[in-house]
Amino acid sequence: MKNRRDEEDILIGINIKLARRFRRVSQMELGKLLGITYQQIQKYESGKSRISALYLYKISRKLEFPLAFFFTPHMEYKHE
Repeated sequence: MKNRRDEEDILIGINIKLARRFRRVSQMELGKLLGITYQQIQKYESGKSRISALYLYKISRKLEFPLAFFFTPHMEYKHE
C-alpha cells in the first residue's frame, strides 16, 4: 500500500503537466483522449497516483513527447 508520493512519481507528474500545458491541452481533454477522468489526470500530475506504463505511453503518444521526456528533470522541484 502506498501512503506517500515517491520522487519519481512527482517528477513524472510534473513532466506530464509540462507536456500537457505545452500542447495546450486541458486535464479534461487529456482524460477524454485516454478514456479516464480529469481527476485521475490530476492525481498523476500531483504524484498521488502512480501511473502505469501503458498510460504513460498513451500520454506520450497523445501529447507527442518522447517517453524519455517524462523521466528527465526539466525544472527544479521540491520533494515534500
